[in-house]
Amino acid sequence: MQHVMRRNIKETGSVVEGLAGRKTTIPTTYAMTIKFRTLEVKDFYGIREFYRPLTPVQQKYL
Repeated sequence: MQHVMRRNIKETGSVVEGLAGRKTTIPTTYAMTIKFRTLEVKDFYGIREFYRPLTPVQQKYL
C-alpha cells in the first residue's frame, strides 16, 4: 500500500497531508490508515455507500 501510494505521488507530483497536518510526499502506511479510521461503509441489499462523504484529505489520498 505504501509503495503504490508513494509511486503515485511521485508520478503525479502531488503532496498529501501526513501526520500532524504536515504536507509530505512520502506518507507512511500508518499515516494512510489513520486518515481512513473514521470511514464507515453501509451495505444495503448489496449496494455499498459511505455513511458520510469523504473529507478533502481522504479524497486526496484516493
